Amino acid sequence: MDKTPVLVDINILSTFAKIERIELLFEIMNREKVHISTHVLHELDMAEDVGYAFVQIIFDHIDKEKISIDERQRGRSL
Repeated sequence: MDKTPVLVDINILSTFAKIERIELLFEIMNREKVHISTHVLHELDMAEDVGYAFVQIIFDHIDKEKISIDERQRGRSL
């Protein structure tokens, strides 16, 4: 597995979560872990607030430390 960090956006995460195949993302990226920005985390929180169920799959992977939150992106315009 490649160790170079990969920062993914909400679009790619939500696509794989909606089809319940988020593990495929790790295979395609050849990574054990991917990273998200704090902006993506905020978007996930908003999606959860309005009732999107797929978000729980992503939060489960954050809890399992398969997805980490890249704090270095805080305050940057992406």
